[in-house]
Amino acid sequence: MAEHASSFRSSHPLLKDRARLETIKKNMHIQIQVVLHGRRIRDDVELALPGGASVDDVLQDALLALLRTDSANVRTSWEALSSEIARNKAKDALSLATRGRRSPNAAPGTPDDVTLVPLEERLDAADPDPAHDPAEAFDRAQQQLVILRLARETLSERERLIFSTGYYRTNTDKELGEQLGITGQAVGQQFRRILRDLYAAALRDPTFPPLKESDGGEDT
Repeated sequence: MAEHASSFRSSHPLLKDRARLETIKKNMHIQIQVVLHGRRIRDDVELALPGGASVDDVLQDALLALLRTDSANVRTSWEALSSEIARNKAKDALSLATRGRRSPNAAPGTPDDVTLVPLEERLDAADPDPAHDPAEAFDRAQQQLVILRLARETLSERERLIFSTGYYRTNTDKELGEQLGITGQAVGQQFRRILRDLYAAALRDPTFPPLKESDGGEDT
């Protein structure tokens, strides 16, 4: 994004607060991943939609749109606006990539598919429609970023493997259990315990956005 900075006014509030902009950028990244692929993707994995669009492509497009927005047009906050822009850009990319594509089992006359993969039950499964509350969508993505940081900082190597496998769904519980010498059921139990512990730690972290009563905390 640095190569585009010169095209924006130096007075833009986000360009004057690089730490805030970096937080927003990371948050937009996670939201775009969820819209495009239905889940978080490890940072060392780059997936592209049919036609070549990737998460990073959509992120750059969204960031440029955000930085072209005049402060007078920000109704709530830059964070809420960033959520709205990120989700909309991702949905546009997904719509373009899936236009005319059908499930092989689709009956004649049914609408085209609008997603490439089904949304899975994970940390962001209860994410509300950002069109209704972009600020809450931003906070929920921020919660995930805090959880991931705490996982890196506090978990043992074995716990990180279990958490990462469960979070990113890189293997099934059974496959990981065979690798670790335990049952798949035990893997699932340990993942849920690790997730509960991470949420408990997150609630004590000053950077974790406060949970609303409807969030469900560790049960998500």
